Amino acid sequence: MKNLLHPLLLLLTLSIQPALAIPTLWHSVGIQPDVRWQTNSNSPTWAAAADPGGYLNLYLPEFPPHLRRFGPDTPHTSSPILESLHLPLLARHPRDQSWLPMLASHWAADERHRILYLQINPAARWSDGQPVTNRDIAFTLSFLTDPAHGADWQRQRLQQRIQRAEFFNDHQVALHLHPPFQQAVEEIAALRPLAAHFYAQQQWPQDVNWQPEPVTGPYRLSRIKHAHSLVFERLKNWWGTSERYFQGRFNVTRVTLLSVPDTAKLLEHLQRAELDLLPVSHDLLQQPGLQSLHQQQRLVLTEQHQQHNAISRILLLNPAFSADKQQRLRLLNGAAPATEYPPLLTHTPGQPAGLPAAIHTQQLNAEVLLQRIRSGRFSLAELRFLRPLSPAQLEAQLADWLQEWPGDIHLPALQQQGLLHISQTPAVRYTLHWPWLHLPENPLLPWLGDLFDPFDAVSGGLFSIDRKQRTEVLANPQRSTRETPTRHILAPETTVSGLSLPIQPSKD
Repeated sequence: MKNLLHPLLLLLTLSIQPALAIPTLWHSVGIQPDVRWQTNSNSPTWAAAADPGGYLNLYLPEFPPHLRRFGPDTPHTSSPILESLHLPLLARHPRDQSWLPMLASHWAADERHRILYLQINPAARWSDGQPVTNRDIAFTLSFLTDPAHGADWQRQRLQQRIQRAEFFNDHQVALHLHPPFQQAVEEIAALRPLAAHFYAQQQWPQDVNWQPEPVTGPYRLSRIKHAHSLVFERLKNWWGTSERYFQGRFNVTRVTLLSVPDTAKLLEHLQRAELDLLPVSHDLLQQPGLQSLHQQQRLVLTEQHQQHNAISRILLLNPAFSADKQQRLRLLNGAAPATEYPPLLTHTPGQPAGLPAAIHTQQLNAEVLLQRIRSGRFSLAELRFLRPLSPAQLEAQLADWLQEWPGDIHLPALQQQGLLHISQTPAVRYTLHWPWLHLPENPLLPWLGDLFDPFDAVSGGLFSIDRKQRTEVLANPQRSTRETPTRHILAPETTVSGLSLPIQPSKD
């Protein structure tokens, strides 16, 4: 009987582990010395020295139902904002797509054994001053994969990508990934960990609904006025201030997101300087008041021709449908007659973009659509992405979806063969703003996202506020300005659009 006791205890121990948890192993020493650590201190930066300070007021489309990033009733309209307060492990350079250090300062990839090695920056701190360590990574994997926490999407993605995790000392981790390796690396690099010391003390989810969690980025949520505003304060001694790719960024002291339920009054709030800027949407372009604000109130219209190649939509053609390359190209470009088109499978509502209206469509949800793509049971499929993908991210996704594909699945090869059509995010972004918001002069600006985003780890916090100019402008609101009414931010190969009245919205 004594000999049976140990196996029985082992089985009981295993039985109380969280269901479907990712296996973990802890080591007290560092990772073996043959790991070739990489970092990036050579890629060009995209900020400039600026005077810190000033308050920024932005429009909040909808007040959030809670402050959680995951779990029940997520995502919501404010989820991307709350997520952007946290740094990812790694990010892509906006121009050359090389890896950039974020929360992890070093990394290494063993593609043969499908291992991603990461080293958390020892300087990294949570906004409450606690150090970021491996225990936060381990807690994140355990917490998000526990079905009791209702993070269904995160649980599924982590379990599909991570086979097991090994933790070495306080800052090094080896993640053994499921194939396809590159897709798993892309997803894990975007992980924004949880503060273990905070979540372990909370009753989930009710305690976290309106209690801000510690963050690793430069801003923390400091004040909540329900149904009215969210206020974010810049951390005085943020650990990332001196890091290469954060220098000259995140200059504003305070960011207030103001909820404006009546969108028809947005221009009035802007005119009264209760808002510092407004993204110029299609609806706002139609309002006559926008032109008068631009011309008479000294507001600047920044026209950003984006060249960062983020991909928002693809058309994928099954090679079994047509062997004629020219016909395939016509189909993907919307140049073929409707009679040549196969049934189109789409998981997005409405008419597929850029294709003849007369073609037959079949609307499917994302899960069913991807099952058909993986099994080859489709002719022409359209996929739209809630968050635009970089070329590297899309290529990694395709490697996952097209494992039985008969040919080369790299983007240039698929496009050249007439099997893939890529649609990027809108090529032009317009922002109407007061002239005291200053952007740096940098050739990388067209490759970035929203230049007036205060929080984003890559493109956020580029601007600064000229407080003296703000005082002068508001003291003399009708005085003529020496500012250029429209600022064009262009890539070298882009020509100026000659923006003039009426302003035309960008087209997909």
